[in-house]
Amino acid sequence: MMKVTVCFGTVRIVVPCGVSGELSVQHIVDKAITRYKKATGRPLSYWVRVISLQNAADGAILDTDDCIRDVADDREKLIAVFDEQDASTDLEDHNIGDGASASSVVDSDSQSSASDILLAKGRPNGDSDKHLHVRHGSESAV
Repeated sequence: MMKVTVCFGTVRIVVPCGVSGELSVQHIVDKAITRYKKATGRPLSYWVRVISLQNAADGAILDTDDCIRDVADDREKLIAVFDEQDASTDLEDHNIGDGASASSVVDSDSQSSASDILLAKGRPNGDSDKHLHVRHGSESAV
């Protein structure tokens, strides 16, 4: 059975990809999000959005429509570039969508959008200075 390891920051999740890797990258992303929530003790209502899934070796972005066996090898390490619910934020302050699009999460006071997400330049190679920074519309710049 093929499997990959999806890294959400320091949390590493092993995700089975089917008998021969026949699942789509999107299906792997969905399974990884569910397993990440379980591993971190988050409720199912906690939102996590994967912006992209990247090969850990070279930073190549995987297309969600591809079959996983066509773009990754068995036991390969993948990096999830993701956004998640701020633990200090009330769920009532957000309109929660499907989590798949930038417009799914909108702060009702500040009308924040995808333009508030700033990605540091560089490969996701584990360097502590290269990670996702999220700024909500009412917060000062990072």
